[in-house]
Formats: sequence, C-alpha cells, structure tokens
Amino acid sequence: MPFLSTLRSMMRAPFTSAELDRELDEELQSYLDLLIEEKTRTGLDSAQARREALIELGGTEQVKVTVRENRHGAVLDMLMHDVRFTLRMLRRSPGFAAVFVITLAIGIGANTALFSTIKALLLSQLPYPEADRLVASVKTYEGRNAGPISRLDFFDYRRLCSSFDGFCTLSSAVRLTMTGGERAEAVGVVFTTWDLFPTLGVPPALGRNFSKSEEDLAGANVAVIGHDLWQRRFAGSREAIGASLQLDGIPYEVIGVMPPGFRFLFDTDLWIVIDRDCPIDEHRDSHSLWAVGRLKDGVSLAQAQSEVDAVAAILEEQYPETNTAKGLRLYPMRDYMVAHVRPSLNLLIATTGLLLLIACINVSGLQLARGQRRVSEMAMRSALGASRRRLIRQLLTESVILTVVAGLVGIAVAFLFHSFLLRLLPLGDPGVPVPSIDGGVLLFALAISVFTGVVVGIVPALRGTSLNVWEKLESSNRTSESRSGTRLRTGLVVVQVAMSVGLLIGCGLLIRSMVNLASVNLGFETENVIGGTYSIQADDQSTTPERVEVFASLIAEIKAQPGVTDAAAITKL
Repeated sequence: MPFLSTLRSMMRAPFTSAELDRELDEELQSYLDLLIEEKTRTGLDSAQARREALIELGGTEQVKVTVRENRHGAVLDMLMHDVRFTLRMLRRSPGFAAVFVITLAIGIGANTALFSTIKALLLSQLPYPEADRLVASVKTYEGRNAGPISRLDFFDYRRLCSSFDGFCTLSSAVRLTMTGGERAEAVGVVFTTWDLFPTLGVPPALGRNFSKSEEDLAGANVAVIGHDLWQRRFAGSREAIGASLQLDGIPYEVIGVMPPGFRFLFDTDLWIVIDRDCPIDEHRDSHSLWAVGRLKDGVSLAQAQSEVDAVAAILEEQYPETNTAKGLRLYPMRDYMVAHVRPSLNLLIATTGLLLLIACINVSGLQLARGQRRVSEMAMRSALGASRRRLIRQLLTESVILTVVAGLVGIAVAFLFHSFLLRLLPLGDPGVPVPSIDGGVLLFALAISVFTGVVVGIVPALRGTSLNVWEKLESSNRTSESRSGTRLRTGLVVVQVAMSVGLLIGCGLLIRSMVNLASVNLGFETENVIGGTYSIQADDQSTTPERVEVFASLIAEIKAQPGVTDAAAITKL
C-alpha cells in the first residue's frame, strides 16, 4: 500500500541519510558535468563553463537542502540532525546550559507539583460510580449557607422529594472508645442512615450493607467497619462478620467491611446506622447532620433544587417556629468537597504561574544575549544556503531540548514541592484521591516543558534571524548591540523585575501573616505543655464520684512520671 510504503520510507530516512546523501552528491555531480559539457560546446573555456553551470544550477548546497527537505521522512531526519547539532553546541557552553536548566526547572517543578494537586481535586473522577450525579446539601438561613441540617428535617426532605435515586445523611466523625479486644482503642465513628453506601454506589467488600428495616427499628446496633480496622482488629479474618464490638460500653454487631481505601467526607473507622429514635438532633432546631443525594437519571441540579425549595416552603408552613427562612441548597459533590481548599489552590496557581513566567523571561534574556554572540554563525549558515525557516527550527530545537532537560530536573523538584503542598493545603478530609505524581502528571511536565521551550525560544529565534546576510555580517563586526535589541532586552528586564517585586511582596505578606498567627497570645503558657485525651466507660464508672476517682488516679500517675512537674484534667479544651 502507498501509505505503508511512505511510512517505511519515513522511518528509514534517519538511518539511511548518509547513503542518500552520497547518491544525491553523485546525481548532482553528474548533472553538473552535463551542464559543463553543454556550456563547453558553446565555445566557453572549462573555467567559464563551470562558473556558468554553477550559476544555472543555483548552488549545490542550496539544491541539497531543497532535496533533503522534500524527502520522505525529512522532518524526522532534520530533527535528529538538529538534536545532534544542539548537543554539540551545548557541550561548548555548559555554563549557559546549567543556568538555563536550573532556572526553568524550579518553575516547571513547582507547576508540575501543583498540577498533581489540581488533577486530584479538580480533574480526576471521584471514586464513586457516576459521581457527576452526586450532590451535597447545606442548610440555609435567610438565603445564607448555615451548615448541617436537622435529622427531622432530613427525613421530611427524603420523604417528599422525588428527584433522587438515593438521599442519605451522615454525621461528622466522633471519637468513641472501642473495647472487647486485647486493649481499648479510640476509633472514629460516623452515624449515617441506611442508604449511604447505596447512594454512593459502593457496596461492602465483605458482608452486607445496612437494611431499611434497621433504620426503622430502635436500637438495631449494627455497624459496618473500614478495611483498616478490619485488618487491625480482626487480622483480615472473614469471621469479623457477626462479631461484636463494644463502643462506649454499647454492643454493636459487625455486618460488613468496606473496600480498601474507601473514605467519604470524613476519616473514620466504622459507620453506625441512625434509627428514627436515636438521640441525634431530637428537635428541629438542632442541626448536626450532612445530607448527600444521587440525582435520578435525567434530573438536573436546577430541577432538584426547585423541588427542594418547594419542600422547604412546606416545612416552613408546618413548623414556623423552627423552619422560618430555613432552606436547603444543593451543590455538585466535587465543588462541595474542594470548596475549603479552592482559595488556597487559586493563590498557588497564580503564584506558581508567575514564578514560571519570571523564569521564562529570565532565560529569554539569556538567549537574546547569546544570540547576539551568534550573529556571525547565523550569517555564515545563511550564506551557505540555510533558509530563515531552517535557522528558526534549529534555534527552537535548542530551546526545546534545554527545557525538556529542565523538565526532567523539574520532576525531581516536583516531588519536593509535592510533599510541601500536602502539608500546606488542608487535604485531610475531602474524600478525594490524595494527590500523587503519576503518569498523567509526568505527561503534563513533558507538555509544559515543550511549550515553555517554544515560548522562551520563539522571540530570540525570530530576532536572531531577522537580518539579511550582509546586515548580519556587518553587525557581527560591531561590539555593541543594536538599539532595537537593547530596547527589547531592557523591556524584558523591567517586566521581570516588576513581577519579581510583586511576588516578593506577596511572599512577604504571607510570611508576616504566618508569623502573626504563630505569635497569637492564647492566654496561657504553651511552652513544654502537652495534652491528650482519655475516655472512660459509662457502664464501668456510672457515678460522678467514680469518674472523679478515675481521673484523680490518672493525674497522680502522670505526675509521678520523670520530667513531669504538674498535671491536670479538663472536660473540653
């Protein structure tokens, strides 16, 4: 097939270029000999005949360039030639290459690390089936967001709304004391309605989900545990299903185990079903639960919001004392999960983008200065037949190769910035995948490296090839730069300094804010003071004197430890 034949020729071209060039030399020499013979027959001597033949041919080197550019695979062949030439040139200028690479590596590394966070928070799919149909809801009061909703209001919304395939609620994580094993352990617990996992579309990896009847019954006392707790408490045994856990002295039966890595909104060890008679939010003016829904197929967020508003109006009419001006606002789940980190993320995007721009301007100035020293080289190559397009391609190849090397170094820098970002951004509880430097991030680093190479190389390349041969040769004999070149470099320096000053001012304000926060007077001495939590079982110490005795004994034991000067206890700190 013609296409396959062309493709084979293109792939072979870089490896057979020497042979093709020899054949081209032979053809050109044969054609030149024929022209000389023809001119000689007209009466010209051999020297004059050769000169006239060369003029008619247009120059052997120019012809070779034209033929090479029209071969199959010429682009790949010329690219490899440009790469080899670039590597030779850079070996002669190691200082320039090192400054170029280090300067851009910092900017590319910072942007690559930030992209890993953006990819996880804003671009990656949430780890739930058809996650675009998941919505979060927030209580509103007089049109303003006011946090969690009431349990009693939730049950009315779920009963009256028809826009959802599933509508569930869950509490924030609380700490309870788990006993019944070799030792007591403080575990995170989330209280939820029976349909949390069906709404998310994630079934237990072992055992079963909560049932609707367990929500209706008072005191069903069943729990679904996380994979980590299953491994830690039951060593991954299937016998965990049906086992009993004591949580603050109350027994719960384990009915299911969630898949590895499952987390949603809050870090927790297990989930307990909320029944209709539980003491959480016993009144409509108590609000401590978060509602999550899955829209029915074909139902938009706006349609669901309209229905929720109608239900809010009904509840306001039925319960004016507690529900006046109270409503419920729906948000796409991803927007809700990343809302608390978006301001910090936007600030970092602006900062790292500015950092990369400053680096680009810096290396563009370096290339302009280097280009002034290469004027005679460009003039010689033009005189030998190289077109302006060919020279621009060579200069851009040099720039891109340097930025790709900077990108490789920047990946190492990105790992350092990545760990810093994880500490800087509050990513503890969003329930989205933890940012990581994966294949997609590495492709981004490659793409931004190539793009940066073109950006920082295009102006010096156009500038360095803008003059004709004689102007280049004349300017190469001058020791000073042209007025227009000086203006361009001065302009780049001014822009670079202006942006650097802005970035430094922003960093200074940020550091000052952090220092002010660290030096806030808490009203008590914090040096050499440590704290901890201690939970007691209500069944074991049911009276106040018994509890006081437990804490008094604990304080006495702590005071007896070496290095401890004093100890105390408080109900809440």
